[in-house]
Amino acid sequence: MRQNALLFHHEEDRDALVALLSTFSLSFSQAEGSWFELSFEEDTIDWMTFFQNAKEDLFLNLKILLIPHSSILPLAFYRDILPKLKDGLYDISAFIQEVILNHLEEAKFIRNQFLQAFGYETIETIHQFLLHDMNVSKASKSLYMHRNTIYYKLENFIQKSEIDVRHFQGAFTFELMFH
Repeated sequence: MRQNALLFHHEEDRDALVALLSTFSLSFSQAEGSWFELSFEEDTIDWMTFFQNAKEDLFLNLKILLIPHSSILPLAFYRDILPKLKDGLYDISAFIQEVILNHLEEAKFIRNQFLQAFGYETIETIHQFLLHDMNVSKASKSLYMHRNTIYYKLENFIQKSEIDVRHFQGAFTFELMFH
């Protein structure tokens, strides 16, 4: 499956960055100003190695966002906020955490987009699942909901958001967004 990424840099040597992208067999579909939009086969790039090599080659002020397959947040939003973030390599969970902790207005936008995409009932179901130590049986009793319904809502959220709330990083991101 194809994956996309946004790469933002500040006024570094563009040719050297293009050469580094080529070293990792990365092609870019669009490049304008400080932006590169990358497209690649999923799980073919070791992004941490790429990021470390870029830092070693003195590409300071480098931000890379692995864009989720879903379209909960618009591409324009990523382009607006990514330059404001600290240097780093971001998946969707790390991106949301960074925005929520440091950019209040944008955090409200993210929360509203997720509420709109999933609805209050799904958000509350996931909250109860986390509140009950990720135990579906306990959450189903507290919600008066069948266990399979909770499993369905969890899987739907994970698949569409690419935030796996069954693991710490995803659960932390979810709790930052909604509580």
